[in-house]
Amino acid sequence: MGKRKPMQSPTFELLRGFPRRVMAGPKHFVKFKGEMKHGQFLVNSLDELNDVIKSAENMDVFVATHSEEHKAAGVTENLMLDFDDEEDLDVASEAAVRAGRAVESLFEVRPMIYFSGAKGYHVVIPFMEKALPNGGKELPSFLTFIAEKIISDARLSKNRAIDWQVINNPLRFMRVVGSLHYFPDKEAKEVKLVQAWDHAFADPRIVYGDFSMNNIVKMHRQKRKRRNDDQYKRNYMTNPFSKGWIEELLQHPVADGRHRLLWHVIAPYLINVKRLSLQDAFEIAQRYFDECSKIKPLDASFGREIIRYLKYAEKDGYPPWRLETIKEKDPQLFEIIESGKGAILV
Repeated sequence: MGKRKPMQSPTFELLRGFPRRVMAGPKHFVKFKGEMKHGQFLVNSLDELNDVIKSAENMDVFVATHSEEHKAAGVTENLMLDFDDEEDLDVASEAAVRAGRAVESLFEVRPMIYFSGAKGYHVVIPFMEKALPNGGKELPSFLTFIAEKIISDARLSKNRAIDWQVINNPLRFMRVVGSLHYFPDKEAKEVKLVQAWDHAFADPRIVYGDFSMNNIVKMHRQKRKRRNDDQYKRNYMTNPFSKGWIEELLQHPVADGRHRLLWHVIAPYLINVKRLSLQDAFEIAQRYFDECSKIKPLDASFGREIIRYLKYAEKDGYPPWRLETIKEKDPQLFEIIESGKGAILV
């Protein structure tokens, strides 16, 4: 047999810079530079990538959308959208085509579209190499924003073929066009090009202003929520009636709804209203739930649940539910509280 020629894949045209992470081989096992590699590892050039492809016998070859340098510096390179449908491949195909048209309308470029070799289609948008103002920490959220905008513009938000995990974690791996999708129990299928990239790069600056404005709106909403929560907690501290029912509840153990009471009422009350330490809050909560367990036994691991919810309340700083809120959102829990301590004024 003659020497195998290096692979010439359209995917290689998307790669701007090394080192870059790759995965290859059935179950992501491949020999590279005399060592067995499993999962992700770095290659430093296109020649090394071809060595990996040769060693993997063209099976399951993946390459990262961004080089290590671009990822760290927050430089835009490629965005991949994934559309899968196990029941009807045409659903995924149509979604990919519609997303491609949305990309053309928004950025005036034609993205690459390829068949994954299994149950879906991938759309890859190559971007101009532009460094984001806030560097690498901003890159994932910016790419997710772009992906969501494309999905919205294509009116695909409710399409079942969208892989939202890819959208929410956009620094991904792309299958190399021309490689084979490995299956342990059937013949491998080729990853085939469906639509060629037109070699024009999308300008990320087109949407960066909208992204920044969206972040400002989110920040103001978060600040408003924190102010409301702080005011809510202050009301609990200054209004004896507001917190009186919780103090009364702590004197009356109940047989049901204990997890919900711990999560929504007791943990945030002890940590964020009474401002107790974790140790003091745990002792009070444990005494209360020990009494509850005498009425109806709790699992032996409930002590760990108390610690978990106290830490959760401390981390997120959320206030306890009002009695009115419990009555509206969880009438069953309201009845449990009411039956446990007698009549409650709302």
